[in-house]
This record gives sequence, structure tokens and C-alpha cells, in this order.
Amino acid sequence: MFGIPANPGDLTPSWLGFVLAGEVAEAHVEQVGQAYGLSSAIYRCRLTGRGVPSSVIVKLWASERPVELREVPFYSEFAPRLGVRIPRCHDGAVEGEHAVLVLEDLESATQGDCLNQLDGTGAAVMARTLAALHATWWERPELSTAIWLPPMSVRTQEWLLTRREQYLQRFGDHAPAWVRQLLDRVESLSARAVELLSEAPQTLLHADLHLDNILFEGDVEHPVILDWARVARGPAAIDLVELLFSLAPEWEPALAIYVAEMRRRGIEIDEALLHRTISGALLRRFISATCGISRWEPRSERERAIVAIDQARVFGAVEDWRRRDPDWLPL
Repeated sequence: MFGIPANPGDLTPSWLGFVLAGEVAEAHVEQVGQAYGLSSAIYRCRLTGRGVPSSVIVKLWASERPVELREVPFYSEFAPRLGVRIPRCHDGAVEGEHAVLVLEDLESATQGDCLNQLDGTGAAVMARTLAALHATWWERPELSTAIWLPPMSVRTQEWLLTRREQYLQRFGDHAPAWVRQLLDRVESLSARAVELLSEAPQTLLHADLHLDNILFEGDVEHPVILDWARVARGPAAIDLVELLFSLAPEWEPALAIYVAEMRRRGIEIDEALLHRTISGALLRRFISATCGISRWEPRSERERAIVAIDQARVFGAVEDWRRRDPDWLPL
């Protein structure tokens, strides 16, 4: 009867009433989130009627790659037992290359901002929250049987070499000398990252953990994690490096809290193995912060600032981690 909306004009009272199993008399639709450079279109729908919430968030997007439609099965299969707070999903569907999600509207929550970092209290809360997610899905068989849930990808030689040259041409003059030295051997860095991550237990990953994807209900004690478009399975360190080096003001206290919470939840953590996997994930993150932006074209001053701050954090993390373990990354 109703297909997937192609544009905001399709978010009619009839369609919204159908997916919400109620009666919608009026729907006032406005686009939100444009300042955050989202690849999807996000709309707040304010509703009047019977048996429906006062407002919902509708997320519309399209992709030629089925893997980029994974957020819909995530919400239907994994979200109800995720272990952390996320928006309630009223409905979701995929039709060809198009997808839609109808989500709980958390308008009163405070939006995080990836240009900033958390304070110590907020970092501790996020460390425990991330541990709750990872512990809930630690080595669960559903991770490998869900055919829509991919493992973290490995970059191809062509991707690495092409993107390295593009990055150096565009940004090389402004990069520290040691960054250019590392990129001269980007293939071996990528291979080393894969090697360091290879023994790690598998868990469910958000895989895009930054403050733009986190809301806070009331205060930092109540985070809500948004945007599961890149959800994947893989080593916990992929998410953990974002907590340690982007969200938290200091990585060591955040790591200690994460490990303690994992153990409290019954997960035995081999700290030596965990540190090796953090080393691998940080190498991977360094490649993303350089080669991964080689074709980036800023759409706003905010995007330009985000990339500059992200590189500063990642480069600082690499230097700090190397001071801790000089043999990890000899220059």
C-alpha cells in the first residue's frame, strides 16, 4: 500500500499513520541536522492525531551498495537487546537502493559536538557505556550468522597507494615530516594493523563513534548513541581508539574504567592483547585520518574544522602511543 518515501513531500499524514499504527491528522515536517554533514536526510515530523507520538524523526537515504543499508536490519534484529541506550525504532524498511527509519524524537536531549571533548566524568560514563555494548556482544554467534553485518574491511593495495598519493599532493606540504615518512610505507602499516588486530575477539562495533553521534538526556550520565549506519563486527579496539583519543581528555583513566567494566560484566580481558589491538586500531585510524580524506571536499567551515581537529588528535595519539612503546612504530 505504501512504499518508501523518496522526499519530504512523501511524509504525509497517511504514510506516518500507517507506519505508526495510529491516526495522524496533521504532520509538520522540517529538515534537521544539516549542519552535521550527514549523508542521509533527517526530518522531524510533528504530529497531531490519535495513538501516535507528538513527534518522530524520519531518516531517508539511498545507496548503490547494500552494505550501506545495514542500519535497518540492525534496528530490527540487534537494537532491542543492544545493551546501551539508543533511539527507539518505530519502523524501518529497505526497498531496492532506498531505506527509511522512523525513530524516537529526543528533541529535549543535548547534542554532542565532535569539535569538543568530554570532561573526565563524561569520559568515564562513555567508557562504561562502550564496555556495556562490547560485553553484551562479546563473541556472540549472531555476529557471524547475520549476513548483513560485515566485518571491518581491509584496505586494498590500490586504495592505499592511490589515496596516499592524493593525500600527499593535497595536504603533504602541511603534514609533519614523520607523517610523510609513515605514509611512504603505508602498505606495511596497513599490513601491520591487520596483524595486530587478527587475534582479537569479535564484538559488535558502532564503528563511527564521535560526539556528533551522541546525545545526552539531561546530563552526561545518560548518553544515547545515534547513527548506526556503519555498524560492523570486529575487534573492540576499533571503537576504543575513538573513546581514548577523540572523546576522552586523557586516555589512561578511560581505558582503566573500560577494562574494569568489562571485567565486572564477566569478560576476561587480556591487557597485553588489548594493548596490541589498540596499537593496530590506531594504525588503522592514522590511515583513515590521512588517506581517508584524500578526496574530501569541505562543505562548510565546520567540516573544515572537524578534519583539522581530528588530524591533530590522531597525530597526537600516535606520538603519545609511540612514546609509551618506542618499538611499536620506529621512525
